[in-house]
Amino acid sequence: DTWRERFSQTIRRLLPGEEGALVTAVCLGDKSGLSLDTTEAFRRAGLTHLLVVSGLHMTIIAQVVLWLLLALRVPRRAAAGAASLVLLLFMLLVGLSPSVVRAGVMSLVLLTGQIISRDADSLNSMGLALLLLTAGNPFVVMHVGLQLSFASTFGLVVLAPRLQRAVLEACRRRHARRTGEEEADWRPPRPFGWRISAV
Repeated sequence: DTWRERFSQTIRRLLPGEEGALVTAVCLGDKSGLSLDTTEAFRRAGLTHLLVVSGLHMTIIAQVVLWLLLALRVPRRAAAGAASLVLLLFMLLVGLSPSVVRAGVMSLVLLTGQIISRDADSLNSMGLALLLLTAGNPFVVMHVGLQLSFASTFGLVVLAPRLQRAVLEACRRRHARRTGEEEADWRPPRPFGWRISAV
């Protein structure tokens, strides 16, 4: 907590006022400096998850470190190892809350796959992450946050591609009926043509 407090104080000193408090909350999950009005505004907008350290933070940090090191021509395995170390340090900095540990473990599982040069399989990665999270305390599966995290990720991994294919197929059939062209001639406009990926 001491390091977290030092970083928070440094941010607030360089960026005083509500802006500094917001940066501290978004970057470190420290909402102590936010006013009630700002907190309520985030709640009404449905954006309170931005004020809690989660998978969003882990993903951004890991990807930025990977991109920078790969741009410097660092081997991918070494870059993934460095990104893992940075994530561990960040987890210790912001505190090992359940959301931090959950997001950190899932990110580290994926980075470990790159370190050992194994292709990531989303469902296997989720299973390993869940196994690691429950190894120390099996009752963690009763936490609503963990249930929602894994349920949403499972939906993105398993259900989203099927829904995407169903929507595209329906669009092709409708286009063919309206224009008389073959279904194969239709190409989806972006963003419908983008692949949905997760984990």
